[in-house]
Amino acid sequence: LQTPEATPEAMLHLGQGYLQLGEHQKARQTLEALLDLVPNETRAYYGLARGQTQLGNHEQARAYL
Repeated sequence: LQTPEATPEAMLHLGQGYLQLGEHQKARQTLEALLDLVPNETRAYYGLARGQTQLGNHEQARAYL
């Protein structure tokens, strides 16, 4: 069984879903992988900042914005 490669849009939604579930490490890994593919994807940076804010890491959050 072959699975299709994840599209950038699917990766974004997966990362956002992980954030909603509180799976911050998985969210970060997914969103950073997305940025490897699409370096200017502002929604990924926003998601990374949001995750850091949820963890109370406000300085790291600002670095993503």
